[in-house]
Amino acid sequence: MLDLVIITIIDTIRLLYKLVPLLFLGLYFSGVAYRIPKLMKLGILLKPLCSLSRLPSCCSLYFTLCLFNPPAATMNLVEFRKKGMIEEKAIIVAYLVSGLPVIIYIIFFAIGPIALPLLGISTSILYLLSLLGCGLLQTIIGIFVGNIWLKKGLEKEFDNDNRLEDLPIMSILRISFFGSLKSLNSIVWLLIAIVFLVFFLEHSGIMSWIETLSKPLMDILTLPSLSIKLISTSAMNLVAGCGMAESLLSQHLLTELEVTISLIAGGFLYNLGELWHTILPFNISFFGLNLGIKVAFPLWVAIGISEILVLVILVVLRA
Repeated sequence: MLDLVIITIIDTIRLLYKLVPLLFLGLYFSGVAYRIPKLMKLGILLKPLCSLSRLPSCCSLYFTLCLFNPPAATMNLVEFRKKGMIEEKAIIVAYLVSGLPVIIYIIFFAIGPIALPLLGISTSILYLLSLLGCGLLQTIIGIFVGNIWLKKGLEKEFDNDNRLEDLPIMSILRISFFGSLKSLNSIVWLLIAIVFLVFFLEHSGIMSWIETLSKPLMDILTLPSLSIKLISTSAMNLVAGCGMAESLLSQHLLTELEVTISLIAGGFLYNLGELWHTILPFNISFFGLNLGIKVAFPLWVAIGISEILVLVILVVLRA
């Protein structure tokens, strides 16, 4: 038992040593970008998403905020709804269409800092491009739904120039630094617990039931038997999954494409349960029970469909 704990602690420290500095940089640059008002004016570049999906132009600000701070972007939708600038159906469509800007945020400020030090440049690029494909497909689904559900009409004008206080650059850097430290402090303690638990379950063999669930998916994707552990681990925690992928790549046990397929497959299994522990609670807390459920289910389905389509593309490329 003591040996098991020691091995788990060593693996956890090794992983976090590489990960924590880049996580801080991701949080820091996200905070800086969000607090620079001129960057928010980039929303004009995302207006085509509004016209393609028949959304009101105010949603371009929502899409812009998704690039830097998705929770703040969601609060923006709540504010638009309170002012009568956007209807319920449009909120659902906006959530679906935001797949691309949200995944760009995730790639640069969340998963990218995890993948690069663990997977290496070439595998990271392949994996991150696959995630980008998932976000793009979700956006395409949203555009399709918008053209079916929504009708173009008059919309209220909005002013986004004063939504953020125009602070001196040094103040922005200072506020973002301490804000990032505070966020990192809360994230790291949770991350330590999760990574330790996942590595402990992996080394103890308790994860066999997840491997049983992963095996049919592995067979469908025609992956080598070693992929089952990677799929199972990444389904529980992406950080631990990337740590395992690093080991498999360094030993040449799996190819870069096989690792990418396994990580996306693990993400698909994770998202099957994400509806209950993340998507529903998050959206109900912002929009209330009725609209929160209406937003959560289409989003969950769209994410699942986009991941399946990307897996199909990757499997075809491997063949």
